[in-house]
Amino acid sequence: MKLNGAVLIFLIVALAFAGWTRGATAQTETFLVYVSQTLKHSGLSPGEHVLSFSTPVEIPGARLPAGPYIFRLLGERLVQVQSVTRSKVYATFFTIPSYGTGDESRERIKFELTGEDALPRIRAWYLPWSTGHEFLYPKPKRKPAEREEPREREDEIGVGWR
Repeated sequence: MKLNGAVLIFLIVALAFAGWTRGATAQTETFLVYVSQTLKHSGLSPGEHVLSFSTPVEIPGARLPAGPYIFRLLGERLVQVQSVTRSKVYATFFTIPSYGTGDESRERIKFELTGEDALPRIRAWYLPWSTGHEFLYPKPKRKPAEREEPREREDEIGVGWR
């Protein structure tokens, strides 16, 4: 069977596109954003920082709609996120030390995109001249097809069990 050039090119492009889209959903993309001081809030302690997002974002344990939030350090590795009015606590979670890239004299946030439908999630938060805070997320649950069925095994005396 002979294929003309146009059909062959179409097949190559279709196969390449299929492989590219499959790889794109499995990849994780990260990007670094520098924080600018645009909102002035009185009454903030040294461990409190106002961060404002123009799009919804994800933090461990919560999805935040667009808007300003107070990110508060409760301890060396404990972060709490609350509304700027302090009327609602969205999440309190542990972090691990992170040594990021970029201008260490500026506050910055590392975001992660995991898929087409996923919200940008905050992967790390870096304060000026200090070790950053890497946010910890639970591992994604495996689909039932990916789970392994328990196999019957025999012990040393030949008795089968599950």
